Amino acid sequence: MKRLLLVLLLALIATAVVAAQDWRYDEENRLYFNCALIDSLKADFGDKAILKFADGDLFTVAEFFDWSLEACATIASDEAADALVDAGASSETALEVSAVLNDHDEFTLFDIGCSVRVADRFEDNLNVSLAGRLREETSVDVYLPGEREKIDLPNVRHEEINIYGIETPIRNEWVEGDSFPLGLYRFDVQIGDSAYRFEWRRADDAVNTIIVSCLDLKADGDFDVEISAELSDGALYQLEDSGCHVGAINLEAEFFSTVVSGTDSDKMIVEVTYPQMSTPVRMQHVENFISDDGLPVRIEWVEAPNFPTGAYLISVTLNEQTLHFRWDRQDDAYRTIVLTCVPAESD
Repeated sequence: MKRLLLVLLLALIATAVVAAQDWRYDEENRLYFNCALIDSLKADFGDKAILKFADGDLFTVAEFFDWSLEACATIASDEAADALVDAGASSETALEVSAVLNDHDEFTLFDIGCSVRVADRFEDNLNVSLAGRLREETSVDVYLPGEREKIDLPNVRHEEINIYGIETPIRNEWVEGDSFPLGLYRFDVQIGDSAYRFEWRRADDAVNTIIVSCLDLKADGDFDVEISAELSDGALYQLEDSGCHVGAINLEAEFFSTVVSGTDSDKMIVEVTYPQMSTPVRMQHVENFISDDGLPVRIEWVEAPNFPTGAYLISVTLNEQTLHFRWDRQDDAYRTIVLTCVPAESD
């Protein structure tokens, strides 16, 4: 036993030369531990007995250091946690804030053709909606006011909705809850290889949805079809060899609409494609009636807060033939495309 204690003492002295500076402070016990030295001694002599009791039980080096090893493990765990916090803090400063949004604000990421806005789309919960072509390559990390850990959004639902006449696939994510704090939120948007940071001054409980939209945009006026003619605001264009006219008029309505009138109106089609879009608008509403002149009329319309300016593609199908027109819309008052065919007067 004396020999073992001498070996232990010599090991302490030898190891101390290397590890004497590895002191760790234990706040609970208010003691400093040389954790590297303790770990080394346990590895080399842990199974060696240093005491033997009257009943024959042995007390090993490992047991001798158990309480100090536990303290060292706690210290190491705390240091690891602190390192994660520091890493999180470092991550927080890695991205610059792209924009500070107030409720209902929208910000456009022109470099990738996407937009980010905060809105009151849903009645409750805290929600993220990812819309359009890049939704499966997009993720959003949301941080509540004053929190460093992102909130978990465990619920997911896929759907396709009509956004101002454009059929758009959407992935919705949300966390359930009746109330989430007002204040300064942070959310990081990852789209493919690009990352963007936003701050959101949430002041209204009803505003509970972050919407990231990436639509498949084309260059303004880049049409893949042959253009028959240019349309201008307020003017009617006569279609050759027919009693039909097409044009853009001011119907003094807040919605965007097409109006088709004529004896064969059920065979007449007008399609509108917004600037930079690839697919025609799918109208949300339709109504049929008979005009004062006895002509069948069909009006179709879509509702939205506003409508883009720029080059619209107007496609008119008449007598099984489709013609395409470019309409450079600049005046927001003009929101209606008309196609009317007046019957020829009989002799």
